[in-house]
Amino acid sequence: MAAVPEVGIEVDPKNYDGALRDVLEVVRPAWKRDDIHFKFLVQGYMNHVLACYIDEDNKNDWIVARIFGTDIEFGQQRDVEIRNSKLYAEREIGPPVYGIFKNGLLFKFMTGKTYSWTDVISAFRDIKLCKAVAREMANIHCEKSYKLAIEKYDIHQAKRVEDIFEEMLTKPWPDVIIDEETTKWFTSEVPPMEERLREVRMLLERFKDDSITETFCHGDFNPTNVIYDEDNDKVTMIDFESSSISYPTYDFSAFFSTAASGLTSDPEGMMFSPEFKRDFLYEYLRERNRLDGGPGEVDERLLAKYAAMVEVTEICMNYFWFILSPMMALAPPRHGHDNKFFLRFALGRLQYYNRHRERMLAITIPK
Repeated sequence: MAAVPEVGIEVDPKNYDGALRDVLEVVRPAWKRDDIHFKFLVQGYMNHVLACYIDEDNKNDWIVARIFGTDIEFGQQRDVEIRNSKLYAEREIGPPVYGIFKNGLLFKFMTGKTYSWTDVISAFRDIKLCKAVAREMANIHCEKSYKLAIEKYDIHQAKRVEDIFEEMLTKPWPDVIIDEETTKWFTSEVPPMEERLREVRMLLERFKDDSITETFCHGDFNPTNVIYDEDNDKVTMIDFESSSISYPTYDFSAFFSTAASGLTSDPEGMMFSPEFKRDFLYEYLRERNRLDGGPGEVDERLLAKYAAMVEVTEICMNYFWFILSPMMALAPPRHGHDNKFFLRFALGRLQYYNRHRERMLAITIPK
């Protein structure tokens, strides 16, 4: 794999034009500076993503610029994200990396269908798409990815997914969320900090199972990070800032808790059916077996174990969403949501969790 150019330039996400052209002069010297055009692909809550191109119609020659951490910061490990991006590119899981600058990186534009939060719910009822997601999840979790992450990229030195979760979830909320009246209303509806901490740590333990081998995990396996090539029935994942070594249940829970209900405040009745999840998990385990040189058939006992763990973690994730959402309310409003949306979302997910908490605790994970 060729060395990736590293350019010592910082790009201001609010005034990116000149600095980004400077970076592209190094990475694409054949491009004439004044002929470069930019188009926002994502103005995210934590990162901005732009397309850089000469010919708008020639998307095979587009470069994507990802500018890190522009509005709110929690849980990010930017040096780790760069290593992860190289690793994913080497495994042909993520797009090829073309260059690195002080606060971001450049990579190949991947053609395919992408998903916003507004179209997630309808799109991911398609089992064909979800099976493609399952195969790519297996590709990330397989032994080859794990060994490459450890031996070449020292990913074991990075924070584990659960460490990132705890850091994010136990970070105190600000004294004022949006305004004093809103803060008073919201805090009166939620449990105190000490109770939240106890609950989070209990849930983190529920995610673990020592009989399941740790893997290299994506860490944010939500459907807005999926690019789907329908012609080849192939998924490419993006956004690797949370990837690390941990339990595969983190990726399952992130996917199942978001693909089925998106940013709906109350997901009651919207979760995938047990049969749908079983089909997904069967495809995942079959692909893991193929990639790891295992048996051709899926072990039904292992399938039952994964299914039970998904039932547990899918409910747990709603509590994590409740904890995280107030931080999202601090960012400038985007995607058609006002800031109070995330507080309403947080309370809805807390209420859902409370309704299903006892059922979650009663689920037994098969040995």
